Amino acid sequence: MSPASGFHFQLYAPALGPAVKWRLLSGNNRDMGRGVLTYRGAAECTAGITEILRRLDELDPMFVPEGSNSWRWFLRYKGEPIVTSGHAYDRKIRCKEGHEQFLRHAPGAQIRDDVVVSSARRWATASVIDLRDPIVAVEPGLR
Repeated sequence: MSPASGFHFQLYAPALGPAVKWRLLSGNNRDMGRGVLTYRGAAECTAGITEILRRLDELDPMFVPEGSNSWRWFLRYKGEPIVTSGHAYDRKIRCKEGHEQFLRHAPGAQIRDDVVVSSARRWATASVIDLRDPIVAVEPGLR
């Protein structure tokens, strides 16, 4: 995917300081996926994105129901979730399509080096899903 596609990684933080996260945005700024981990700064976050992209073929997908009518996808590395969908999907098939779009566009996306600072509630974290919930039926060892 060329940089002309507009897909880019945005680094963001809830306030000035060391807690930096990332999300993949489409050309029209739609949230296509985001990192689960928090980094100590922009350089560490950029290195984390680079490492995830290097290991994309090693990541295992997981599709999790959220409530009665929503789905989220996760990518796991050695059983630990490290990437999640940017939003919930109304159907599992759309969730899988969103996952595929992330995998297709992430490798060619530009990593922006500036950090957007905002206290917007939606950036604080994606919906919290307890992956230990027995209803989700994930493999043992996943936190």
